[in-house]
Amino acid sequence: MFYIKEAGNTMVQTMDKFKKENNINNKVCYCGRLDPMARGLVLLLVGEDCKKMDQYLSTIKEYEFEILFGLSTDTDDPLGVFDNIHEYNEDNIKYYYEQIKEYLSEKCKNGSFEQKFHNYSSKRVNGIPLWKHNKNEMHHAMHDAMHHVTIYNVEFKEIKKYNFNEWKDNIITTINKIDKKNDFRQDIIINNYNSMNINYNNYNYSIPIKITVSSGFYVRQLVADIKNHFNIAILTFDINRTNIF
Repeated sequence: MFYIKEAGNTMVQTMDKFKKENNINNKVCYCGRLDPMARGLVLLLVGEDCKKMDQYLSTIKEYEFEILFGLSTDTDDPLGVFDNIHEYNEDNIKYYYEQIKEYLSEKCKNGSFEQKFHNYSSKRVNGIPLWKHNKNEMHHAMHDAMHHVTIYNVEFKEIKKYNFNEWKDNIITTINKIDKKNDFRQDIIINNYNSMNINYNNYNYSIPIKITVSSGFYVRQLVADIKNHFNIAILTFDINRTNIF
């Protein structure tokens, strides 16, 4: 059954809401995780159907998301610790719009490719999830774990412009929705936002993108690759899974 996950909810919160709204007492499982800051379609299985999960793990997915300029974090989304801050004007964004468009066109042209697992993902290295390696700084997990992915289609939309303070307040509100039982370093991250002493002339910009990809594709890793390729301060904003095929 398809269900809409809200931004600021973990997958456990999402399943709990689904069970409450539908008076379900049976076990519920999900096919395809969404990050806490992401929203959109999730496929939930109930009861005995959970045993059929493998049948649903190779679906093609469609996402809408934005590449937001000016901030970079260790998670490559707003739920991360800042590692770069830089001001960009509208002309800068127009330049990178064309550069990123060309970069992704090449990815599409090549079809399938090997994508690294994101440092803040559930992929296990030495038996421990990568996110745990990095969050707890047990050692900064250097890894070469890759997987095969495909970009089927990419659409670029018009550049968006945000009032920075309003954007920041919205992010803090969303982070505060996450169940406090889960430690995503919320207090540290919110303090970082509240301590920011920049205004970007009161605006920041984003490039909205719609993308159709194979199962297991990491949108945040794509943005991380773009960040590293162009050496720019960007993060993934408002990931919205809009379709599952």
